[in-house]
Amino acid sequence: DGVMGLSLVGLSQTPKHNFLHVLSKLLEPTESCASNSFGVFLASNQHEDSGIAFGGWNEGHLAEELSWAPVHNPDLGHWIVGIKGLRVDNERLDFCDDGKCKAAVDTGTALLSVPPAIFREMFEHLRHESGAAGHCQGPGPLLHFEFEDFTVTLGPKEYASLRTPRVSQ
Repeated sequence: DGVMGLSLVGLSQTPKHNFLHVLSKLLEPTESCASNSFGVFLASNQHEDSGIAFGGWNEGHLAEELSWAPVHNPDLGHWIVGIKGLRVDNERLDFCDDGKCKAAVDTGTALLSVPPAIFREMFEHLRHESGAAGHCQGPGPLLHFEFEDFTVTLGPKEYASLRTPRVSQ
């Protein structure tokens, strides 16, 4: 359920212990369809601030029109969405071709996890040299998550981190 309780009600002990549920009840009198929504903005540099907006989103942080994906099995309490397809650059990975791919979206983690069955293939497709400065900000393959009506694309700075060599003792 996390620190703020941004999960769906199914993950909370009771609805009254779920922050979003309580907030939506407080906003109910406004009869706004946005009362059940929130927006998270993650800053990408030191000149901007990350933030969260409850009951809607900050239009100033949008790079394009919002897109929506339905939540699968909301009773489980996780933000689980269906993935129609995966691509690395222009190469389609067949892992999601059966139509059963799902992903949990979680603002509480910076990790990208994949099932063991696709890990090796995805790792090989995404593997790339780091820049001369030794960071992952430079060019590399793009990872595309295809949803029903839109695609989310991640570049190396979103999916990669530099591995530090292990020192044996």
